[in-house]
Amino acid sequence: MLKSTIGWFIFSVLTGLCLGSVMNMVVYRLPALLLRDEQDADQAFNLFWPPSHCTRCGHRIRWYDNIPLFSWLTLLGRCRSCHEPIGWRYLFLELSLGMWGALCACLTSPGLSWAAFMLYGSWLLALAWIDYLHQLLPDLLTQSLLWMGLLWHLVDERVLLEDALVGAMAGYLTLALIYWLGRWRYGFEVMGCGDMKFLAALGAWLGWSALPSVLLLASLFTLTLALWQIVRKHAHRRSEFPFGPGLSLAGLVFLCYFVLL
Repeated sequence: MLKSTIGWFIFSVLTGLCLGSVMNMVVYRLPALLLRDEQDADQAFNLFWPPSHCTRCGHRIRWYDNIPLFSWLTLLGRCRSCHEPIGWRYLFLELSLGMWGALCACLTSPGLSWAAFMLYGSWLLALAWIDYLHQLLPDLLTQSLLWMGLLWHLVDERVLLEDALVGAMAGYLTLALIYWLGRWRYGFEVMGCGDMKFLAALGAWLGWSALPSVLLLASLFTLTLALWQIVRKHAHRRSEFPFGPGLSLAGLVFLCYFVLL
């Protein structure tokens, strides 16, 4: 059921675009913080410092070159200073969250549920890109996503809090079982610890009953991504493929499914 007015729709889309800009910063900086050498640990670098800059020439990005979507299109995807290309990922993530904002405006009214859904989509897309680029699912995102899901159920009764708690435990234990069976059978890790925490967070949002369907859909998405990379010869069949993007897409699909019920 559509619940949006023109003003609310525009506001939600603009909020999504701004969240996309913030998540682009998170996708770039958070893995760098986690993966940097100890020798660089004393340098002033965090999620907020130094200010936005070109990763190639170091040129500080002015405010008018940091407007979501508009600046990328105005600059034709290039740095104003060195004219080197700015990755398509920046545009794609902002557009994705702008579209997510449009969808949230159509499905929910202004309120806490809308805010929760916007953050949910932002976290999931950031996790998808980080895992795709670095095969990493940071605890800062997965654990905060889990707690946000549990807190959301205190004000929204789409999923009972008891089902959310069971979902969090079941999500973690399901992939933990696959992890240990893989180590026992094949002698190596077939599943990362970050995937366990990610599925636990999805279980906290969607409840335990959604987990089998989420896992099935996430597996199909991951298989599709793996086949696409193999066809493009960016990987081969023995390569390691991230599961996070599949979990993210499945999580977005099933949240929309619950809202539409």
